[in-house]
Amino acid sequence: MSHDITSCSSMRICMGQPIENRSEYECLLAVHEVLMALNEWSYIFVNFHVEGRQIDLAVFTATTILVIEAKGYSLPVTGEINGPWLQHGPFGGKRIRNAYNQALDGKYALRNAIQKVTNIDSYPNASVIIAPNIPKGSRLTIGDFKVHIGGLELVPTILQQASGANLTFVQCEKLAEQLGLEFILNKDAVLNRTVLDADRMYDIYTQSFLEFYESYTKKIINDKYNYSGEDISLKDVNNLVTKDDSGLIILGPSGCGKTLLTLSCAVSCIKAGYFPMVVAAKDFSNNFQNFLDKEMTLLHMNSAISIINSAKILGKRIILFLDGYNECSEAVKIRLTRSLKAFSLRYDAGIVMSSQCEPERADLLNLQKVIIGQPSEELKVAILKAENIDSTNENILRLLNVIHSGLEAYLIGKVAHLVPDGASRFVLFDMFAREKLKRYTSEGICILSIFASVLISKARFSLSVREFDRLCDSQRLSSDVQNELYNSGLLKRRGDKISFEHELFFSSFIAEAVMREANGEIENIIRLLSSPRYSLSKVFILGAIEDNRLLNEVLECVKDKELITACARGECGSVAQTIVNEKVYNLLSMMVEETKGLVFEIHHNGWHGVKVDKLSLSPALEHFDLYIDAISSGLVSGNYFDYVMSACQYIDEAIAIFCEKNMIKKGDISLHHIVFSEVYVMNRNSAFSKLISFIVSGGILFHYKTSGNFDQALYQAWRDSYTFGQYYFLLAISKFNIDTNKIISIIISLIEDSEIYPYHLQLELFYFCKYCRDVGEPYHNWLIDVLERSLEKHSPTMNAIIVEAIRDIGGLDKEEDNYLGIIKAELEHVLSSDGVESDKLAWLIYSNQFDHPFESSYWQEINDLDTSKQKLLFMKACRGANVSYSFFLGTLINRLADFNDPSVCSVIIPWTSLPGEDVFSPQVAIEVFVNAHEVLGRLGIPIPAYRGKPVTSTDDVLLACGELYYWINRSDVENPQESSHTLTARQILMKHARCSSIGVLQLTTSQFLSSNGTRKSLIDFYPLISLRVAREMIIAKEEQIFYFQHGFRDNIRSVTIFSIQIIGRLGDETDLLLLNNLCDDEKFGTFAFDAIRKIESRLISSF
Repeated sequence: MSHDITSCSSMRICMGQPIENRSEYECLLAVHEVLMALNEWSYIFVNFHVEGRQIDLAVFTATTILVIEAKGYSLPVTGEINGPWLQHGPFGGKRIRNAYNQALDGKYALRNAIQKVTNIDSYPNASVIIAPNIPKGSRLTIGDFKVHIGGLELVPTILQQASGANLTFVQCEKLAEQLGLEFILNKDAVLNRTVLDADRMYDIYTQSFLEFYESYTKKIINDKYNYSGEDISLKDVNNLVTKDDSGLIILGPSGCGKTLLTLSCAVSCIKAGYFPMVVAAKDFSNNFQNFLDKEMTLLHMNSAISIINSAKILGKRIILFLDGYNECSEAVKIRLTRSLKAFSLRYDAGIVMSSQCEPERADLLNLQKVIIGQPSEELKVAILKAENIDSTNENILRLLNVIHSGLEAYLIGKVAHLVPDGASRFVLFDMFAREKLKRYTSEGICILSIFASVLISKARFSLSVREFDRLCDSQRLSSDVQNELYNSGLLKRRGDKISFEHELFFSSFIAEAVMREANGEIENIIRLLSSPRYSLSKVFILGAIEDNRLLNEVLECVKDKELITACARGECGSVAQTIVNEKVYNLLSMMVEETKGLVFEIHHNGWHGVKVDKLSLSPALEHFDLYIDAISSGLVSGNYFDYVMSACQYIDEAIAIFCEKNMIKKGDISLHHIVFSEVYVMNRNSAFSKLISFIVSGGILFHYKTSGNFDQALYQAWRDSYTFGQYYFLLAISKFNIDTNKIISIIISLIEDSEIYPYHLQLELFYFCKYCRDVGEPYHNWLIDVLERSLEKHSPTMNAIIVEAIRDIGGLDKEEDNYLGIIKAELEHVLSSDGVESDKLAWLIYSNQFDHPFESSYWQEINDLDTSKQKLLFMKACRGANVSYSFFLGTLINRLADFNDPSVCSVIIPWTSLPGEDVFSPQVAIEVFVNAHEVLGRLGIPIPAYRGKPVTSTDDVLLACGELYYWINRSDVENPQESSHTLTARQILMKHARCSSIGVLQLTTSQFLSSNGTRKSLIDFYPLISLRVAREMIIAKEEQIFYFQHGFRDNIRSVTIFSIQIIGRLGDETDLLLLNNLCDDEKFGTFAFDAIRKIESRLISSF
């Protein structure tokens, strides 16, 4: 602190008590600076009491008396002259004292005290000064003539503003004596010792923090991140942390750089004047304070509370950074979430976390999402540039196109000069390992492959240090080699467990082990590639084969779609890529030939009455569907368009010939609809139908990125198109990535004649119009005009779709405005009438918010109703809802709960009854059933005595699950898993654990039942019973029965996978044997292996 506050002989500082808050000290410094420049006599009274009021600062000069209420806010504040002020944190606003009134009261109190020294006719000036700055997002009054409000920049102005009341130098001295103030002779006496200590602690902490973490941030390279659907930069993410009063979660897969981004944000915020605390979720056990203390001691601090107190004294906001939420033990994840909320509420702290998944009970935390995807091409190149690698090298570019993670880009940067042309991902990891092992390469590669082999054979991910030592001894490994292994960065040790540093290193050494054990025998390689144990390593195994003849033979036997696609992308090396791509070309040629010979036949079964004659299909295309992903990958790279366009041409010619022969009368196009639908939509037998269905259903859109070659090929295909099937294909694939301005004239021409097109082509055409909203004029108006004219040519059903298309491109904006009167009239009528029909109309009005051409207007008008009218409308709608078609009823029940009025439960109680087993939408029926129980629990209304008559064990279990949901929403039940209220329901689940419980548990825990992903899960609140039920199910898989019997969650495979996932999430070491027995099962092996990985990860992180 370099300011010498007492350096001016005409300035006097008097103190009641030492300053305890940094904001007061900042104000004092600002006042001192102004008074020094004025070079006139002045008095400053600091932190004193007068007339029952505490005053932060009072300044006296020859022309003014100023009372300052000093404030330091770490979060945005809103406030006016009247009423309480609000400080806005991650969980809403918190009422704080009105600083305007505090300053005004201080001003009056000081005047009263002055009157005892001398008579004054007027009042001092007063101000609220917020230091060091006003938080962004604040909305504060600027005050009035009585009290001015602002930041430190206001100090020079108000100090030179004359006040009505004034004192002389001698009167100021007399007032100080009367108030018992102490004259200050040096600057250190101004501050309380705790402030000085807090300052020093902050300096020590920030220095230690930056020494430890700043080096990590030098590794991060700016990339694009997704926030609310928009791309943002590293700087933007840093700004979100410091400028947003809500929390932040950084989501992304393993190896994507979440930790680096988290630490970068932490370092950035410390430089912005915040107080960051960084902790690793894997270290959390049960006690949050011990959890924080453990990390703080590593930064030379005594405890976390000392840091927190220092931040409070200095007026700095705490931001807690939690890294790797997904690595926290499943058993304590909910406790961790609750602890984070409690910490944030108590200390007004920000929360930033990184994770591979959403946190448990995400509803407790107000977290904005920043999503890290696979590394962009720009990021990969930037990583290489950081290592001075030529990113234009052809081999390097090929590798960049096939890798999936930032880790692999980093490896390329380290060993690019060693990697041969056409290398696979396996070779990349192998060369990196060899470089790290240096002169012990041979022994190191050998022992690490043996280590990987032992782990995979035991279905484990780590060995104890004792087991690893014995393994090394069995191979007569010297201590020098062992030390090199530990120093290489390929292994990591946590507690007494040894594992690979990253799962990708594990996969690469599994591949090396397979090559050594298979000894070139194709049967062994095929067997291991087909084993679920090796599912995560199969790309590396294939990439490890360097005998081209053997590789070709293996690929001839591969029946794995994912592996074939990986080969087509080049992940398994350029030789494998060439082999697969040649296979793709051959298959596409055969597909075109097959379309030339397709034969249709009329039959009298099924909906269409027309089918493809199976005898006209080519047996050589039996496994065509295995290559569809690889073909799609080629399409989005601009390849294969000519094959698909030719196939469409031949198909359309065959359809035309067949229809011409079988037309009942001239001009009858209904048969054309039927045959087109059979080939392009319904049929899944021909190779062409499989491919086109995949493209239209959106499969191609989800997995791949387009390139400039794709755009060029697509536009050329549009220019060359002329058949119905070609249009159908191009409309489907153009949704992927296209500038609609370039094809809008074709789209308008197609709509002109749309009445003659097959039904499904019409659907695709009108659906595509929603992507044309931003086309330029005059095409936009022409598009609206041609759609409106089409209404005269189509059926009422198709017209509804056309109207939606017109709305989507902004063609109904004026009509929607005109429709507001009708909506208002409907609302007025339904709110003023009673009876069954009125309730049904209320339900229709509520549903129109989600399913009506003017749905946004319905939503706006309903939300503009006052609270009482909204409640009335919603209650009537809940009574009038259609049992068979209850879409949107779940949201309605939740909206009713938001009124926090128990009277609404009268209309909710009927929905707690057992759903019909033949309902139109089982998913919606279960959602309504669960929501109704949750709301009764939230509002404290007892569960009705009768909720339907249970007949089967699944009925009993579903009613029990409803009760369990009810009790986790009762605020007066702290631990429902141990509560006597839930005992009967838990006993029912255990009674039927071998046959019914797991199916119903899965049914009520579906992720689809929660619109925002925040439903309270039975598995979270009843982990013990969930785990026991899951274990029982694995033992008795074949005894399962289900609530619904028509295709909705009613198969053994689904509930077995669900059970395995529960065990992986909640199980312990005793479950490893049960899971190990499933590792070689074709259906469940990969899920069992993943569950083992999760359990072992928890065991390791417990150290």
